[in-house]
Amino acid sequence: MRVCIILPPAPGLFDQHTNVPLGPLYIAAVLEKAGVDVELISLLGHDIPAFWPRADLYAMGFTTPQAGAARGIMELIRSQYPDAKVLAAGAHVEYLVPETLAMGFDAVLVGEAELVIHNVIHDLPDLSKIYYGTPHHNLDLIPFPARHLLPQEDLYNNAGSVFYGSQHDSHVASIMGSRGCPFACAFCGNSPLSQRLRYRSAGNILAEMQSLVNMGITCFKFQDDSFTIRPEQVIALGEMASWTFELGEIVVRMHTRVGMFSTEIVHALKQLGVDLVAFGIESGSQKVLDLSDKRISIGQAEEDLRMAHDAGFRTLGLFVFGLPGECEETVDETIAFWERNKPYMDAAAATVFVPYAGCKIAEHPEQYRMHILDHDWNKYWIVRKDTVIALPYDVSFQQMMDLRRKAFGALAELGYAKPEWEDDGLGELSTDS
Repeated sequence: MRVCIILPPAPGLFDQHTNVPLGPLYIAAVLEKAGVDVELISLLGHDIPAFWPRADLYAMGFTTPQAGAARGIMELIRSQYPDAKVLAAGAHVEYLVPETLAMGFDAVLVGEAELVIHNVIHDLPDLSKIYYGTPHHNLDLIPFPARHLLPQEDLYNNAGSVFYGSQHDSHVASIMGSRGCPFACAFCGNSPLSQRLRYRSAGNILAEMQSLVNMGITCFKFQDDSFTIRPEQVIALGEMASWTFELGEIVVRMHTRVGMFSTEIVHALKQLGVDLVAFGIESGSQKVLDLSDKRISIGQAEEDLRMAHDAGFRTLGLFVFGLPGECEETVDETIAFWERNKPYMDAAAATVFVPYAGCKIAEHPEQYRMHILDHDWNKYWIVRKDTVIALPYDVSFQQMMDLRRKAFGALAELGYAKPEWEDDGLGELSTDS
């Protein structure tokens, strides 16, 4: 049995290696453990091959803006092997099952795949059209991502870009300590199948980190949506990290939700080597936050930035332009937030809102008083965005474009733009949160 797992290209990103997708690597690890011959082909920054290896199954996980590329890859494989069986999975498939099958895929896998991928293999060559994954309740039982199947240059990203200019002489790898998010922000497409929070044990996480340190990787980017949501988990991880690594041996970037940072966890975060704390703030306007079901306050955001900064961490604010209610007044409020918190917010990143399938705004735009202007998935990248795809009812397209220029221009004037990202004169920054 031979399975070929494909990572489609992500040309809309500034650096395609910023977030090497862990999902396909987990699936590869599960299959290898079951004795399946697995080949992983990464097209992240690589040319699409003219000839493909023969496999019993080709599997691709992809996001919405990668859907067109995924379809093209499937057609290339079929031109060489007309009887090829091709499976689609990933964030795009979650909410667009009929559309994905209509693209020509033999089957789709919805949700977490570790517990159902064996059923797919068992059914070959007579696949069912849809496989529904089940959230794994014991994440420690899942083998570590099969990073050894990636080309060496795809294993990691440059630490300077992930840590926003901080000088760390190492590569950086992404890692997940938990799965799920209990919140329901209107702009987020998190699947309800995986909203239940589940955690890996501290020992399991640190064993993976140690394996990466053995490979020469000492910088880590935790991809958890809300890393600090459970303080006792953070404290256990910090304490065990202090036994596992020398002080300063590893460096960590983590993401968390506003309102989930406290003095209780500061010591543990330092034990873990946390350097950069990223907060999903989204907007400096309370009106926009409320209309987007964010359920945080501007005061909380400012308090957390100050608390983290004063505790010695570098802070990163993550923002989204063009959410419900965005107008000249809300953009001015966001700019004022940036100016007011400059002493406490060391870095800031902003993207343009994109209505991904599954998010509440995409499903019910009228409820959020939004127009969806474009349904071309190829344009659904959140960075390098020279236009807007969603438009609040009370703002014209031209006004929105002017406000976009104003917002990103202010971000650059405040010194938050990276020079290599200033080619459009707007100082637009990438966020991979």
